[in-house]
Amino acid sequence: MTIRQALIDDIPFILSITQNPDNHGFIDALTADALRASMEDPNSELVIWEQAGQAAGFCIYTSLNHPSDRVYLDTLALVNPSSGHGRKFLTSLAEYGFQTLNAFRLWLSVAADNPRAKRAYEKLGFQQEGVFRQHWKRADGSRTDLFMMGLLRDDWKQNDDQVRHTG
Repeated sequence: MTIRQALIDDIPFILSITQNPDNHGFIDALTADALRASMEDPNSELVIWEQAGQAAGFCIYTSLNHPSDRVYLDTLALVNPSSGHGRKFLTSLAEYGFQTLNAFRLWLSVAADNPRAKRAYEKLGFQQEGVFRQHWKRADGSRTDLFMMGLLRDDWKQNDDQVRHTG
């Protein structure tokens, strides 16, 4: 499992994930232009998560140069959300955020009607820190609350140490 910076050639792969019906209701539809802009923005990093040499997911980190050292996991998704690789994916993203991007704090938002993702974030150590009511308007016009979730570097280190020592 590795994380690498996305290339222009990865754009069709990323677009295919955003168009996957399993992901469609939980992430915004992205455009090739928006992805290229993320790649060119010095405050963003678009990465590909690979498993056994194959692209299996992506993440857009934003707010990279924020003075508070907080990094936002803006959009993230797996090719197959039901593959059983969510924990490995999220662990890799957190490690990258803390170790490579040198974040003090990672944060993200999750749709209130996506309990599977919320549980996965909580298992990794993210804590719900607030609710933005009716904040996200989906392409179909429906609205949903977003839970704001955060993970501090010290909490990550403690959780990571516990996982290593308990197996």
